[in-house]
Amino acid sequence: MIKEKNSIHIVISGIGLKLTNDLKLMLREIIPEAFPIKWTNIADSNIHLLIVNSNFLDFDGIKRLLDKKDMAYLKIAKDDHYEGQFIENTLYTPCHQSEELKTWMQKYVLNFVSIPEGQAIPEAVFNTQINAAKDLFSDYVEHVEPAPHAFNLAHLQHLYQYGVGKIHVYDDHGTLAIADVGHKFAWLDPEREDEQTNKSFNYHFAKTTELTKVSRKKQYNLNDWLWNLFWRSPECIDLAPLTGCYKIDFWPQPWHKAERKDALRLSACFIQGADLHLVHEQLHIPEATIRRFIAACMAANNGRFITAADCGYQKPQETLLTRSQDIAEEDTGIKKIFGKLRKYFGL
Repeated sequence: MIKEKNSIHIVISGIGLKLTNDLKLMLREIIPEAFPIKWTNIADSNIHLLIVNSNFLDFDGIKRLLDKKDMAYLKIAKDDHYEGQFIENTLYTPCHQSEELKTWMQKYVLNFVSIPEGQAIPEAVFNTQINAAKDLFSDYVEHVEPAPHAFNLAHLQHLYQYGVGKIHVYDDHGTLAIADVGHKFAWLDPEREDEQTNKSFNYHFAKTTELTKVSRKKQYNLNDWLWNLFWRSPECIDLAPLTGCYKIDFWPQPWHKAERKDALRLSACFIQGADLHLVHEQLHIPEATIRRFIAACMAANNGRFITAADCGYQKPQETLLTRSQDIAEEDTGIKKIFGKLRKYFGL
């Protein structure tokens, strides 16, 4: 659906009056003046952004809206642990401006809105790594050549923002799968179930003709499939840095037995939060394999980078038993030396 031009249509639902007013003031400061804002309601057919209380997502009206609309949505939640932060598409109260929120608005809202005639486009809009409007909505906009995504973490995280509708996932070798991000499953092209991918990995809303290219006999868990796809794709290790600390949220499920040993050993470290270099030193697993593991986890939306202070996996410490054995061996060695000395001097 092509949105109404020249203004951003925003709906706020399930949020108190004071917080609503605070959000309106904050968004007006974040959104450049070149984009007029229209505060509207769920009956509007041209909604660009839905801001909703996270507790209201299961309400029938909101679910129907998300099922039908190709819109961005921002959740408002309360959690003392994340107070004032913006994480993925969730803003935790009290709400504050942040660079992360500005970047999110730029990528998932501003890129979908036309600029009023005669006004300059803010420079920041040109600088986004993801040209979302041209790519994801190329099926709906005439005479627009879709620009490929930059292959990076933002590219993959962008995929998880679309919880509505079916996504055609492909690369330069053709269709990989049809993914339903909201329900977290994928239908695969049967000829590519065990194949890898490369930096041409891409996606857009699926056309009817593309739905016929996959088998619906079996549904795969979306996160498991993406992890295994990138785990088998050495060209994509550039997604992961050479150094850093990472913590996974759940244990990956390798499909092939031959791959399980390294994957399980790495999972045991990174489920605690671990430094990539330390894991390499301790497990003697090649750095390329560790980076490929992290890249696969990033592609599957499994985990995040953390600080060294938050790492639970540390260098194995000398145990009390080992130290006691060493002391005993030292004592025995000293006794032997003194015994030889006594024998030598006839004591």
